[in-house]
Amino acid sequence: MAQTFSWFKEAARFSWFPGHMARASRQIKEQLKAVDLVLEVRDARIPFSSGNSYLDEILGGKRRMVILNKADLAHPNLEQVAIRKFGELGLGAVMVTAHREKSVKKLQGAIQEWVREECRAKDALVLMV
Repeated sequence: MAQTFSWFKEAARFSWFPGHMARASRQIKEQLKAVDLVLEVRDARIPFSSGNSYLDEILGGKRRMVILNKADLAHPNLEQVAIRKFGELGLGAVMVTAHREKSVKKLQGAIQEWVREECRAKDALVLMV
């Protein structure tokens, strides 16, 4: 029986990180120079476990907002808990259901509020066309 799984022990010594993921990570790092706000989309049903911990490393100190999609399928009490917990972590968060127009408008409002706050802090001028 021990011989049956001996290949697994050998394979476990190697780090598994596919080439396409490494390439995407490099591309994200390059593009981040021009980004002010990262919108991270997660599953509202599992808001904490649907995140990618490697993303924390890639993003460094970039500001980000967590978009919790499929809010219509999540437990009703989860919204308050998730929003509060992400706030404690210094992350803005909003629950949405992407196929509902009202929900998308809620997301747009949250992003616009972030832009207003950032512009006040930096005394910047923003033109949206």
